[in-house]
Amino acid sequence: MRIEPLALLLVGCVSSAATFDDTRALLPREAQVQTVARRAPAEELSARARQLLARPLDAQAAVEIALVTSPALQAELAGLDVALADLITMSRPTNPELEVEAMFAREGDEEPELTIELGFVLSDLLYAPLRRRIAGEELAAARVNAAGAVLDHAYAVRVAFVELQAAQMLKQTLDAVVASLRASWELTEALREAGNVPGLDVAQQYALYEESRLALAQAELAVALGRERLHVLLGLAGEETGWELAGDLPVPDELALEEDSLESRALDRSFELLAQRHRLEALARRSGLLRSMAAIPEVHAALSAERNGEGAWALGPVVGVQLPVFATGQGPARAAVAKLEVEQHRYAELAVRVRSAARAARHRFVTARERLSFVETTLLPARQAVLAESLLQYNAMALGVLTLLQAQRDLIGAQRAAVEARRDYWLARLELEQVLAGRMVEGSRVEVPGFENAEPAGGH
Repeated sequence: MRIEPLALLLVGCVSSAATFDDTRALLPREAQVQTVARRAPAEELSARARQLLARPLDAQAAVEIALVTSPALQAELAGLDVALADLITMSRPTNPELEVEAMFAREGDEEPELTIELGFVLSDLLYAPLRRRIAGEELAAARVNAAGAVLDHAYAVRVAFVELQAAQMLKQTLDAVVASLRASWELTEALREAGNVPGLDVAQQYALYEESRLALAQAELAVALGRERLHVLLGLAGEETGWELAGDLPVPDELALEEDSLESRALDRSFELLAQRHRLEALARRSGLLRSMAAIPEVHAALSAERNGEGAWALGPVVGVQLPVFATGQGPARAAVAKLEVEQHRYAELAVRVRSAARAARHRFVTARERLSFVETTLLPARQAVLAESLLQYNAMALGVLTLLQAQRDLIGAQRAAVEARRDYWLARLELEQVLAGRMVEGSRVEVPGFENAEPAGGH
């Protein structure tokens, strides 16, 4: 086995900045997360972040801020330094030992006898390159995991932003609904006072108006909670939380799906699989190291110098070998082989999950796209037409108020469904893009509270 003294001396020069740059180089360009940077815990908000917060905030600006200011993400990136420290530690042999022994004569004027011994573990020098390669693979896995954490955090910010935009759109919709129902209730009250409609019609209009106000309060709460969720993800507090939201959820554009290559792209780009491959390589090298240590006993070498009472010096080598009588090293070596087999099975299982995640994301996206098209082009216009015809029939006294109120409820439900369908489209699209960028998506989505359809108490 060849000893690499130069590598052992230079490994301490591996810097945290270089490790972070290697991590950033792993990030796919289409994910738009290259602005990620390290930040000290007490560092103030950057001028760029303040500039972005000073104008209406869009999703990409929110991601850019989070990649620099989020304490949660910075904690993940700081973990790289731990892996780097492990690399430096494992790459160096144990320190040499210096022993000095002095023997003083109880009688006479002779000088004390001295024994000076400088020793080290010779086998450590042999195994240091192997240990360095193991730590190097573990550092590579840590880089991949850190890059994955960047993608995960950017995805979480984009999801929270979509949820907030949807909540804001629903609030705006319900603002208009409340205003419309209030006007309708006030008009019905005026007609009742003129003796043209019964009091029951007024009571039912008022009840629907109050239901809409309750739904509006829920939507306002959803907006407030959505902003707080973003504050946590972006790491904002105090005056930094006064930003404005830039617009509603955008109208979807076309997204070309190369369905035949979805699974292969997800597999090729999977950060989970890449990190697992580095772990497997580290385990394989560790297994080889432990087998070598079991076959070759620990060897100690030293240089010893002795001076006798007459002042004469003697110099010579000292070699010691650990006898593998009881602890033969076979147990750790077998455990390493077993752990390697376990992780190989986990790699296979992970590959199956990545394939499944790609297919599931594709199914969700296609379904969400079709649902959005149906709601916007079919359901919503149909509900609008029903309400318009119901109003005509009601004004002609050919329709009862309960049927009119149900038509109004149905339209409100269709408007809410339109907001939810657009939200679900963007959430499904983000999930698909995240899987194709190399990260599986875990967890469930947060529903936006709003106006729920309610069956009328009776029919006409």
